[in-house]
Amino acid sequence: MAQYEIQLKDLIRIVRKRKNIIIFSTITLSVLSFLFALIQSPSPKYKAVAKVKYDSSQSLAGMMPSSFYFSPYSNIRSQTKVITSFPVLKEAAKEVGLIDIGEMSEEQENDTILHSKEYMTKISMIEAAVTTEPEENTNIIKITVIYDDPDMAANIANALAKSYKEYNIKLKNERTIKTKEFIEKQLKELSSRLKKAEDELKEFQNKKDIVSLDSQAMLDLKVLDELERKYEALNRENQTLLYFKRNLTLRGLSSNNMFQLREVNRDSTLNRYNLELQELLIERDKYLTTYTDRHPKIKDINSKISKLRGSIRSDVNSRIDLNKKDMDILKGDIEKYKEKTSEYPNDSLILVRLQREVELQSSLFSELNSKYQEILIQESGKIVEVSEVTPALSNNKRVNPPKIASSFFMGLFIGLFLGIFFAIVRENMDTSIGTIEDVESYLEIPVLGVIPYVASIKGVPEEEEVKEKEGILETPLVFFMNPKSQVMEAYRSLRTNILFINKEKGTKTFMVTSSSLQEGKTINCVNIAVTLAQGGYRTLLVEADMRRGTIGKIFGIDKSPGLSDIILSNRDWREVKRDINDIMLGSIDMDVLIKTPELSNFNIITSGTLPINPSELINSQQMSKFIEEIKENYDFVIFDTTPVLPVTDAVLLSQKLEGVFLLYEVGKIARGVLKRSKLHLEAVKANVMGVILNGVRPEYGPDYYEYHYQYYYSEDKVSSKPGDPTELKEMFTKENMMRVLTSAKDGVANLFKRKSK
Repeated sequence: MAQYEIQLKDLIRIVRKRKNIIIFSTITLSVLSFLFALIQSPSPKYKAVAKVKYDSSQSLAGMMPSSFYFSPYSNIRSQTKVITSFPVLKEAAKEVGLIDIGEMSEEQENDTILHSKEYMTKISMIEAAVTTEPEENTNIIKITVIYDDPDMAANIANALAKSYKEYNIKLKNERTIKTKEFIEKQLKELSSRLKKAEDELKEFQNKKDIVSLDSQAMLDLKVLDELERKYEALNRENQTLLYFKRNLTLRGLSSNNMFQLREVNRDSTLNRYNLELQELLIERDKYLTTYTDRHPKIKDINSKISKLRGSIRSDVNSRIDLNKKDMDILKGDIEKYKEKTSEYPNDSLILVRLQREVELQSSLFSELNSKYQEILIQESGKIVEVSEVTPALSNNKRVNPPKIASSFFMGLFIGLFLGIFFAIVRENMDTSIGTIEDVESYLEIPVLGVIPYVASIKGVPEEEEVKEKEGILETPLVFFMNPKSQVMEAYRSLRTNILFINKEKGTKTFMVTSSSLQEGKTINCVNIAVTLAQGGYRTLLVEADMRRGTIGKIFGIDKSPGLSDIILSNRDWREVKRDINDIMLGSIDMDVLIKTPELSNFNIITSGTLPINPSELINSQQMSKFIEEIKENYDFVIFDTTPVLPVTDAVLLSQKLEGVFLLYEVGKIARGVLKRSKLHLEAVKANVMGVILNGVRPEYGPDYYEYHYQYYYSEDKVSSKPGDPTELKEMFTKENMMRVLTSAKDGVANLFKRKSK
């Protein structure tokens, strides 16, 4: 894994190298997102909004003390729950035609709907489609309906507004009617009691002929009468409280009895409790349209109702106890005044009591009659608290438009991001080494040369067809390269590094090896030797791969005699070596050799006859002696050996040479294999001087490609092609022709010499 930070140029390189991963991830994610959004596209929904205004009326507040009566519907938030309650939803469903049950009483209608699964499902469907909320700082309620049909959504919203208004009117006037009936009943009773009291007083006065009493007696009797009236009032209050305690149900305090609480109410505790109870009941009615009595929400509300009922009972009990204490005190005072007034004639007491009864009944009748007139006025006009502000209109614009385009572009973006991410991960998990920085940091040796990738082999007829079929692509011979080509410049750069090593350390014998087969070791070894010879240095190329040597095939010369013959037969290496004359008689074109300067400095020793034991030959004393001899006669000796890992030949030979160049074809083998090759060489104290990167593509080394050749030769855009007049003129110069003739003469002489032997 690479041990350097990813910079922009590294990211660009990775993108270019792993573009298939990025393209695949981007296309896959975008297509899948498009298909998923298309499949999961929701059914169309449309929104309609109706607005109603709620004005809380005083209702019976003019008749009842404000400290007691406070309608549970006066709260705007409570009204939003009333709109989604069962009675309103039922009427709205009937209005839009979802429920059709004909003419029947309200109780029968409710019973039929509650026991019909179909009707309850439709009501639940409306409830799920409706949301209600008050507009901020106003008494306007917004009714929003989201439905799969725009016209039906508007119809439901308008039906809910209408049903809510009618339900509110019915509720308010129903209370007024019940209150009127109660007052009428009380007036009838009071009128009867008042007439009876007046008749009794008149009859008593006529019979006893008593008109008035003295002032002291009158005062005492009035005090006694006042005490008895207070006592009776407390007693009636207790009786009323006990009545409410017995008749308190889950629905709270009965509306028919609310008026009577006017006499017994001393604070707003009961009113507050009753208001809370009514709000809980509204909420429970709403949930009952969807859930059963066993649902946790219904159970929770019932629990709260039970607690409130307990609080009301507790308050009533404390009020009863307090009244009893007051009654006991009043009872004691009444007894005292009764003893005091017992001295007065009995007729006087009766007269006072009759007068008191007439006054009491007259006062009650007058007050109740005044309230009755008020309720009659109120009954003359319906109480309207709700008014429709804005009707709902049909709107064909969807509230849930499909998000296919956004999903597609989101998938495209995510796919691109994941593609880059996977490309980076793949690059970091790749076991091969892709960059110069990787090689140097991983192997801890310098990169001496970077040989670019070339896609074909030229001038090797015997192997060209086979290797092209097998897909083996190696760097061609430098003979065939344009002098300004990247390959030529790469080998010149490598030659410079080798010369620097030679100057610094005096190293003359080098070995070029690789980790495994088919990494381009032999062809690079040949090119290095030729490049050194072209630099004017006496160079010997020794084919130390005595197992499957191919240098003879490359130059079209016999591989025997060669290195194995020198070691086994003690032949003089000078007789075995091949020079330019032998190469000219080989398979390489004459015009190429003519254009290649300084090949007279280049000699070759092929592998020779294939031996049975090449490892023993390489490790022999004769091999060491041979190396020492050729060092004295050449500036550079380059050995082409077997790969390090398959056989031990290269490891054994590395001990006898001054330097080792480890060749690595970029991206081909695992980094662990390359590291193991270096460790094998270092284990025998071999001097691994550097690594040569072969087959470097632009995605592996973009900086290398950007830096070279176009910069140095940018002014010379035209290069000669084979066969053009410029090239022919250069080929047939006097100097070149003399070289060809001399070489041909020497070659023919050597040929006859070998034939005679």
